[in-house]
Amino acid sequence: MSNKPLIGINGDFRAARKDAIALSWFNTGYYDSVSATRLKTGPKETDFVNPIPVLLPPMAEDADLRQMLQMLDGVVLTGCAQDLDPVRMGMEKHPHTRPMPSRREDFDRRLCKMAVEMRMPILAIGGGMQLLNVICGGTIYQHVMEECPKALHHHDNVETNLRHILNIVPNTRRAAPSVPVRTSSSRASGTRLAESIASEGRRTDSAGGSLPLRATPRSNRSTSVSRSVPALL
Repeated sequence: MSNKPLIGINGDFRAARKDAIALSWFNTGYYDSVSATRLKTGPKETDFVNPIPVLLPPMAEDADLRQMLQMLDGVVLTGCAQDLDPVRMGMEKHPHTRPMPSRREDFDRRLCKMAVEMRMPILAIGGGMQLLNVICGGTIYQHVMEECPKALHHHDNVETNLRHILNIVPNTRRAAPSVPVRTSSSRASGTRLAESIASEGRRTDSAGGSLPLRATPRSNRSTSVSRSVPALL
């Protein structure tokens, strides 16, 4: 039997407070999805393996993180109910923005930057996608409805399961079958794509904005997102 790939997953974090100790946790859906993925290893129907999820705590030392990444075959950058700190991107904080705990963002930034430098396969989800885009030179809209007034409504404090159609960009890896994909939206913030990243799926509206379904490097650029963990999208 082939050795199973090891896929790292970053977790969520809450700092200590007056009535509770510090806490790390991992949403079950992330590691269950990794375990359920079937990666083909040959031409036969039975030629596949299921990856092993590896949970990554917010390690303090870069040397420890690099040692861990050298043992992994890919990384999932998970989402977060809170936001990237806009001050770290030279922006003034919007009243709606709720920055994630600094220990989580510090670790996630180091993890993402190191994984990109090591050209590892990366699957970035939600806030993880925004972070990967920032590490690759992009930035964010803190509040889409204000910065893009004609954009589709994609965040509601009451309805947390808003859905949108993403149109697949022709001649990309996701173009077959070329059918629209439904995706959920629960963030007030949005992604201003880095020049080094091309979108394979777009939610195009009268504001002319787009959000990536899966990001791929442009042909004249170099970035690790050219490979992503299969079957998890």
